[in-house]
Amino acid sequence: GGDFRRAIYRNPGVNVCYVLMMGVLFWLVSTPASRFNCLFRVNCDTTHSLAVGEWTFIAMLSAGGSVGGCFWGPEIRLAQ
Repeated sequence: GGDFRRAIYRNPGVNVCYVLMMGVLFWLVSTPASRFNCLFRVNCDTTHSLAVGEWTFIAMLSAGGSVGGCFWGPEIRLAQ
């Protein structure tokens, strides 16, 4: 099989997927809090996390049921 395989850096499909995933990750980290960010629990706060609960289709797909619930992030220390 070694004669017929290309190196990973020469595989366009893998490289496109990698660049897309890194782009989405960078976008999630660099943008302010939003509903989309809260789906991935990146740059999320309680206000936006509760707003995700309005997306019923996404809430039905949630396995843990935490989508649309309260987000216990670092700001909870200020409330205690």
